[in-house]
Amino acid sequence: WRFWRGDAAGRAFRALIAEAQSSPVALEALRDGYMAERMKILRAIFDRAAQRGEIDAARAPILAELFAGFWWFRLLNDRIDDDAAIEAMAEALTH
Repeated sequence: WRFWRGDAAGRAFRALIAEAQSSPVALEALRDGYMAERMKILRAIFDRAAQRGEIDAARAPILAELFAGFWWFRLLNDRIDDDAAIEAMAEALTH
């Protein structure tokens, strides 16, 4: 969240998300470009957690999406100043 808090790119990203709600071109760029790459990385993280036995492997894909949704919710509501929330979410996902 430090990136989104302290960099103009964070504000620009929120604007892109908003634009994607009404622009098919922006939606395609967000979904097929940025998000596809980020979800690939996030799924790999969750797959490694499953390999370590920290989460159920069958639930890894949906947990990755849940975590991404948590980030987006916090970003879109300008609630990115609570770093402890990341730890709390990680704890919730693994129990």
